[in-house]
Amino acid sequence: MRITGAVMGDKAIDGDAVTRLAALPPREILLAKLAGGMQAPVGTLAGLLAAPLRNLGSALAQVAEQKRHAAPEA
Repeated sequence: MRITGAVMGDKAIDGDAVTRLAALPPREILLAKLAGGMQAPVGTLAGLLAAPLRNLGSALAQVAEQKRHAAPEA
């Protein structure tokens, strides 16, 4: 069967638009992709904001280790 057009709401669409509309994934999948797309930048931002604090902790641990090895043992 060949579809030449359709009416969606109060708007007429051509056959190509009907084909593209039929090829869309289900609503749940589209919503999941939207949620994942919104979550990814937030997670990246959280990682970027936590990195300096994590690096500071690592640097302080290295300084403490150096001082422990440099201190004369009694």
